[in-house]
Amino acid sequence: MQDAINAVQVGTPATITLLKNIEVSTSLSVSTGKEITFDFQNYTISNSASVAIFENDGTISISNGTITSSASVGAINNNSNGTLTVSGGTISATGSKQAIYNNGGTTTITGNANLSTTSNQRATVHNLNGGTMYITGGTIKSTRFMAVDNMNGTLIIGQEDGSINTSSPVIQGYTYGIGSTNQDAQVHPEFSMYDGIIKYRTAVYNSSVITLDETEGDYDFFYSTEVIGGTTYNTAILATSSTITFDPNGGTMTDTVVEYANGEPFGTLPVPDYVGYSLDGWFDQNGTQVTSSTIVTHDMTLYARWTRTYLAEINGVPYDTIKDALNAITTSTPTTIEIVNNVSLAERIKIVAGRNITIDLQGHTIDNKPNTDMPLIENHGTLTVTNGTMASTSPQAIINNETGGNLTVNGANLIATSTKQAIYNNKNATVTITGSSYLSNNSADRPAVQNLAGGIMYITGGTIVSEKQEAVKNAGTLRVGTEGGGVSTSVPELRGATYGVTNSSTFRFYDGVIRGRSGTISGSISAIEPNYQKTEIQETINSLVY
Repeated sequence: MQDAINAVQVGTPATITLLKNIEVSTSLSVSTGKEITFDFQNYTISNSASVAIFENDGTISISNGTITSSASVGAINNNSNGTLTVSGGTISATGSKQAIYNNGGTTTITGNANLSTTSNQRATVHNLNGGTMYITGGTIKSTRFMAVDNMNGTLIIGQEDGSINTSSPVIQGYTYGIGSTNQDAQVHPEFSMYDGIIKYRTAVYNSSVITLDETEGDYDFFYSTEVIGGTTYNTAILATSSTITFDPNGGTMTDTVVEYANGEPFGTLPVPDYVGYSLDGWFDQNGTQVTSSTIVTHDMTLYARWTRTYLAEINGVPYDTIKDALNAITTSTPTTIEIVNNVSLAERIKIVAGRNITIDLQGHTIDNKPNTDMPLIENHGTLTVTNGTMASTSPQAIINNETGGNLTVNGANLIATSTKQAIYNNKNATVTITGSSYLSNNSADRPAVQNLAGGIMYITGGTIVSEKQEAVKNAGTLRVGTEGGGVSTSVPELRGATYGVTNSSTFRFYDGVIRGRSGTISGSISAIEPNYQKTEIQETINSLVY
């Protein structure tokens, strides 16, 4: 190789082509005035001693192949008269020194050049003694130290052309991206940046020694992070900015106005705090979602959207579960639990004696998980259920109103697709069914609503339907409708696949319509509205004759 270099005439450009891998024990020396392009043809030059692979005082260009140095010297020393261009290939220093030592010369790194060092003492490229270094492309990486050491020269990254390339060149330092080991405070290293991305762990550049003299137009550094090989690096690019205002929409966050780099994706978006809610995302004023990959182009306001993750509220206070809400009620003061999400329960809702609670379903549904052998609600206190649906596939009733319990179902749906009732009213307990409530079951051996001996049941509104048995089975005191003030012949409605009502005790009938396919009522009526009498007709509903 040295013979080929020596054969090149001063002033006559030449190309030297490498024909195999070689290892040098003395530096390849290019003297002043020689202009050589090295075509390594993807072969490798390495060193076998503590010598630089190239000592350059001429003009050389490298575009492919590999130069690798494991010695305690740089791979290429570009001296004061030297001009070095690296436009491709790989230069790797695995010893204690740099890949390129630009000692007063001019070095240009461009194209897809890939330079690296594993040294913890020297940067990948070192620019000193008034040298000039242009980095317009490629990747320069140090795995243990700074990527570029601009000791006392001129460093220019990118090209000043009115636009910014934020992906090339890549400067990746384990400490600084751009640093300086200059100890002479009187010497000012010159540093300008127009393109590229700098990745670092300590700082973009060593500001105690270096200042950024010039950037492209009104561009400034914008920062983010990137995980490389399991290590988090900070990143910096040059860009103009847009002002993004974040409206947390009920949540809280520290910084609601943030500058983002134009032409770049948002990256990681903030997540405000909002107890009991999960963030669905950020949306602009037109309802279009902005994600981490959305490119920033202009000032805008983004609005958070949320999904409630908690289940219930009491006076605006959120609770993760209905049980938590019930535990928060410690007195007999009437209290409303507002349900804010659909939920399937694996345990019963138990209303203890001495509590006065309204469960406002707010249009939501509470059901029980399959194979849950318990009622949805066990009531020992005063309970009102309204404005939503309770459904059960359990082999238990939806609501067991126990001794001493007082239950009102007002405008709620109780749907039992199990083997039991919608409501099971025990002795010395009271149930009122009113409003637009709808209660049904499809059990083959249980009614939709069952009132035991000693139980009291008032049905003043709604619809009660049994698909396979009687709608209401009464062994206690049952009143359908309200005495006085005229008679409604449509509300409430009791409709059974056998009888509308099966009665073995006290049954007062003042309003409504009772339908059954076997008959309207099995058993006697204790009282009806004065001056009225029961009238029966036959009608067909869904092809079934009642």
